[in-house]
Amino acid sequence: MALVAIVAIAEKTRASGDATQQPAQATVQYPATPTEMKHYESSEWNFAIEIPKRWNAFPPVSSNSPFEVMRFMSREDGVHNLIVFRQPSDPKQTAANWEEGVQRVLAKGGFGNFVVGKTTIGSREVLTLDFDKPAPNGGTWSCRHYFVADGTLAYVLGFGSSNKAGMFGLYDQMAKSFQILDQ
Repeated sequence: MALVAIVAIAEKTRASGDATQQPAQATVQYPATPTEMKHYESSEWNFAIEIPKRWNAFPPVSSNSPFEVMRFMSREDGVHNLIVFRQPSDPKQTAANWEEGVQRVLAKGGFGNFVVGKTTIGSREVLTLDFDKPAPNGGTWSCRHYFVADGTLAYVLGFGSSNKAGMFGLYDQMAKSFQILDQ
């Protein structure tokens, strides 16, 4: 799945207007109890983010993508992850073009139920893309990507979970803590 997401990011410049938006899905619930967070900062990749204290950080998987810089994972109450991607960006390209290219590649990888949204991270308005795919165990693997552009640099926060209702609120909280550090 992560490889598909990276290929999608690399293909962002091939965007066209054939994507469709679906109505917003039901409101996602936050975890019943507050999650204790810890600060993670990467001076190498110039970002900071709050992640759940019990999540573990892992190095990037180079065979997955040259743009993957960090992974965070947990297997408590399901399987959950965050992959941080960092790549060069064409500031003349719109976020919508970028998202549309990603969506096309993900669709070829078997993902569907695409829902495009918007949110803010700090002072930046960013696009979100929710999508899912049947999991081998009979469940559903649900994802949300946040597209964060900063001039000629772009980050994608790629969240995935086997427990969408229990995690997407936390993912939004984590994404909103994301900061691009001064280089």
